[in-house]
Amino acid sequence: MYQLETQMSDSIKNEKTQKATIRQKTKYEFEKEQLVKDHEKKEAAHALEEETSRRNNLQYSLIFLGILLFFGLVLSLGFVKVSPTVTEGLIFFAFLLLFEFLLVLGNPYIQGSKGEPIYKLLLNAILAGAIFPAHAFFEKHLKKDLLNNNLTKLSTIVIFPN
Repeated sequence: MYQLETQMSDSIKNEKTQKATIRQKTKYEFEKEQLVKDHEKKEAAHALEEETSRRNNLQYSLIFLGILLFFGLVLSLGFVKVSPTVTEGLIFFAFLLLFEFLLVLGNPYIQGSKGEPIYKLLLNAILAGAIFPAHAFFEKHLKKDLLNNNLTKLSTIVIFPN
C-alpha cells in the first residue's frame, strides 16, 4: 500500500508539474508574442515619424526658399518703377509670410510650453517684436530707394526728353 501511495503521489505531483510547466510555457509564448507585436508597433511608429519628419523638413525648406525668393523680389523693386503703396504692401506681406513661417516652425516648441493661450500669446508677441525692427528698416530704406529711383527717372525724362 505504501508503495502504491508513493507511486500515486509521484504520479499526481508529476501531473501537477506537467500542468504547471505547460502553463508557464504558454504564458512565456504569449508574452513573447506580445513583445514582438509591441516591437513591431514601435518600429512602424518610428518609421512613420521619420517619414513625417523628412516630409516636414522638405516642406520647411521649400517654404523658406520661397520666402527668400519673395524677399529677393521685394528687394529688387528699386530697379522697377512701383508705387510706394505697392512697395509697402509687398514689404508687409513678405514680413507677414516670414512671421507666419516662424510661427509654424516654432509651433512644436510653443506647444511644449504647456499649451496655455497666455504663453502662446506672449511668445508670439516676442516674435513679432523681434521682426518689427527689420520690417521698419526695410520699409524705410526701400521707400527711400524707390523714391530716389523714381525721381532720378523723372529728372532724366524732364532734362533729356527723347
